Amino acid sequence: MEDYYTHRNSAHRMIVSGVDDTGDIQFVHADGLDTEKFTQIMRVFPHGFSSHSPDDAHMLGLALGGRRDQLLALGGEHPKHRPKNIGKGNTALYNADGTIMKLIGKDWTMDAKGTLTITVKEIIVNCEKATVNAKDSALVKSKRIDLVKKSDNKVITEAGPCPYLFASMDPPD
Repeated sequence: MEDYYTHRNSAHRMIVSGVDDTGDIQFVHADGLDTEKFTQIMRVFPHGFSSHSPDDAHMLGLALGGRRDQLLALGGEHPKHRPKNIGKGNTALYNADGTIMKLIGKDWTMDAKGTLTITVKEIIVNCEKATVNAKDSALVKSKRIDLVKKSDNKVITEAGPCPYLFASMDPPD
């Protein structure tokens, strides 16, 4: 008689004990049932996303064909670092240090514990109102800064005309 339940024990919760993130494929080391210890479990990600789970994160070990020597690692979330109560339909991208980006309803919030660096060819911001709150100071480095719109009118400072700062008296477009 054929056993139709050969895969009934093919998935188990495991605890991450280490990650090898050096090669083309990420491998997870994890503790399984009772005294089981696994190394080199291939971790599967969707395209465009990668993460490195901290130790003691929870993951799912999926045994291909029911074989525990053919495991795939799915997930890898640490219960202490997971943002809670973000609400139905919302998204949070976070790390173990507390930096978080939230998409809540129509709002996008980012709370970085360090520096935010954006490197792009051009930034265009279209909004009704913009506010910059800098606790100590704000610094803009550029060869040319135009206020309101592009102009040939140099801004006059105490030291004379500024060669980098221009202002238009015409209303914005």
